[in-house]
Amino acid sequence: MISLTSLWFLLSACLLVSPPPGLQSASPVWTREVLRQEFQGFKRPLRDRPGVVFLDNQRLIVYETDWTGGLSSRVSPDIRSTYQLYASVINAQSGKMLFDKDWGTRAFGSTIHVAAGGILVQSGNELRILSNDFTEIRKMTFPYSSDDPNDPNHCYNQPVGVSPTGQTIIMNCIGHIGLHYFSHLEVLNGKTFVPEYAWTESPPWYERNYSISDEGIVAGLKVRQFGSNVWQTFIEARQTGNLNTSDVRSALTFVTNTSLICFCYGGISLVSTAGHILATQPIPGNIIIGNQHNSASQVASANKIVAVAREGKFIAVSFERWKVKSHLFTEASSRLISTQILVCDSLWRHCPLRVNLTPIPAWDSDYDFALSPDGSKLAVLNGRNVSVYLVPDN
Repeated sequence: MISLTSLWFLLSACLLVSPPPGLQSASPVWTREVLRQEFQGFKRPLRDRPGVVFLDNQRLIVYETDWTGGLSSRVSPDIRSTYQLYASVINAQSGKMLFDKDWGTRAFGSTIHVAAGGILVQSGNELRILSNDFTEIRKMTFPYSSDDPNDPNHCYNQPVGVSPTGQTIIMNCIGHIGLHYFSHLEVLNGKTFVPEYAWTESPPWYERNYSISDEGIVAGLKVRQFGSNVWQTFIEARQTGNLNTSDVRSALTFVTNTSLICFCYGGISLVSTAGHILATQPIPGNIIIGNQHNSASQVASANKIVAVAREGKFIAVSFERWKVKSHLFTEASSRLISTQILVCDSLWRHCPLRVNLTPIPAWDSDYDFALSPDGSKLAVLNGRNVSVYLVPDN
């Protein structure tokens, strides 16, 4: 005979152990080891983080910068280099390796992007434009770039960004003249790769501190239309909206030409360019940025990593879950308990997929993820493995 007290404790335990519907982590369709060298960001290796990007709905690219142990040419990494940008092209449906490709590069400044007009392969201050079969169409050198650190136009960092639609590219050449640091930015057409706008900002902008659409750019809480010289804070530019900038806990990121994602209002919110809050997906626990947290037992932290399906059907955002423990005589301690990726529809009202990364990445640079153009697949690079998940379309 079970007493009422025992039954109450049993039901309470079940509620605590079993996650509510929609919080269960999905299982991948396939997983395979791809990276030749494991990347651990917290160890500060002298090379770029790896990444994953969809070439189209059937193929994905996993890229990494590998240390070869050889000597580097000072003239060009194409001649001989200590580092190599290595790309693996994989069948997104089956996980079968299709082919690989490599280029000489430097320790930093190597990425691969896919734009409307082709594949962008960045290796240092060079940007190759390839067709979908990896045939090189042209090679570009970054504006203001030079391999000579004593050159006043030398750039020590050259991040490249692509708009959610792939129709617009931004090249950021970060350099300095003496103690004057700056970013020289150039906007290109994503189909023709023809320069359309160029300007210089000081202090410089660094990667993940800004986001572009096909019409303008947002940096922190400031917006600017391409072709305009005027920067405005988000709330000043959108007087008719109801977005309160004091509630925004992270930089805004474009997901379409008319909407952005922010970590605000106790969750992840979709905000219109008119300043209106369109929808919010709550996250259990409180939102924190950096090391700021309160006495809550569990908190969520924004990683500021966002992936968008090119055709605009789905948006993926990552965040971390932390366990916070208060102490009587010392400061509270925290422990990372999960890193999750949430995939929601473009209206940010229905989230059909949630993925818990296993093992938990020790650093936000230890993983990457991407959505296929039609939004049907999510690719996750974690450790040396890449996994593909199907996104339910209901």
